[in-house]
Amino acid sequence: MRVLGQPSNEMCPICAIGLVDAAFANVRIQYCTRCRGMLIQMDIFADLIQTLRSGHDGGVAPKAPDRSELQRRLTCPHCRQGMETHFYAGPGNVILSDCERCSLDWLDHGKLMRIAHAPDALREEAAVLGED
Repeated sequence: MRVLGQPSNEMCPICAIGLVDAAFANVRIQYCTRCRGMLIQMDIFADLIQTLRSGHDGGVAPKAPDRSELQRRLTCPHCRQGMETHFYAGPGNVILSDCERCSLDWLDHGKLMRIAHAPDALREEAAVLGED
């Protein structure tokens, strides 16, 4: 994570302090310097995961998610409407929040790397087929 220090107009949905621009794997995101959460545009989220996975063999067994997080109600830093909190559909046993209206994902500290380092059935299948 490289904090660029440029403040954004968005506020952290956890800490209510201003987010700052940052770069993670050469991708620009918004970052909270207090809780270290990340606000990531949906259209770059999958590419960011692929970039992080390309430098890692995977296979770290993810811990069980804290189901109490599903009760959490966050406000979108951009439109100030409620975000949806749900299980991430991919690997990693992660609960995240998103705003479909603004095409933004909110990930608490560590969750992006849990997704990137988690075993993935598609990755394992590609390795068996010799496509990896």
